[in-house]
Amino acid sequence: MTGTCREACIEVYLCRGHPNVSLRHESTLELSEENRLTPRGDCIACIELRPLTSQCSLRLREAYAALYIMAVDPDGHRAVYKCSGYSPADPRGTGHVARRSWEPARSMIVGSDCSAASLRRVLEEGGVDYRSPFTRFMVLLYYIACSVDTVDEPPRGVIENPPDTKNPAPPLTEHGLGLPRLPGDNVDVEHSSPSREEPRGGEKV
Repeated sequence: MTGTCREACIEVYLCRGHPNVSLRHESTLELSEENRLTPRGDCIACIELRPLTSQCSLRLREAYAALYIMAVDPDGHRAVYKCSGYSPADPRGTGHVARRSWEPARSMIVGSDCSAASLRRVLEEGGVDYRSPFTRFMVLLYYIACSVDTVDEPPRGVIENPPDTKNPAPPLTEHGLGLPRLPGDNVDVEHSSPSREEPRGGEKV
């Protein structure tokens, strides 16, 4: 499959840890806007998610997608987690869920290699105390829109959500500043404008 990548956009968020974060879910990873968390939320990585930028336009939401989570705890332990997949053509409501499945409801990434359990392993390897309410997470959500010129296999999530596909997307390779390498050399990056939203309740992040 060959194609040309036309434009890209990055969304940036901040959130914090919580004592009930367990990161046990093997197929879903969620970032929560709520200021509390019960032990049942085993897919949730952090709480009090708030944006530093506005959301990318819908024309970029039918695209390749990559998620970067950078964490630092009060003792200075750091870790960086990266996963990738596709943006759903129809997110069906607001939400910040990355899925291995192709379910679009409340999703920011589908058909991905993202999961709470894989994030936990990266954080533990870095010694990050993700349960501390003082642990801070910076989240980068990167979308890049590509057109398909020659198709040797189904385009999966590039144009629309593919039917009857259960396998996650293969990890995207990296280069330069850590952004995913995708078909095409010349890509105009659209930085979404700063959000005017006030931070949600709770302590400042």
